[in-house]
Amino acid sequence: LRYAKEIGASGRNAVSLQVDSITRVVVQGFRKLIDCERCALFLMDRSTNELYFNPVGDEHTHVQEIRFPATSGVAGWVASNKQMLNIKNAY
Repeated sequence: LRYAKEIGASGRNAVSLQVDSITRVVVQGFRKLIDCERCALFLMDRSTNELYFNPVGDEHTHVQEIRFPATSGVAGWVASNKQMLNIKNAY
């Protein structure tokens, strides 16, 4: 049983690393495509009803994951309504 738990944990870690790698590639590619300073890809954690993202910098950047309720803020509105939202003057 102990080994089964260890195998399960290592499998989850491997999947997490794959998601992080794919997210990094997508965000960096999209940032270049639209020529913007910053870009974030929010993912939905249905088990906690939260949106989350890992800030994407270079491989030496160590910033923790950011999570918040899926109904909170602009990103929460977009996720809840499943619609795009263009904020013309976000600053």
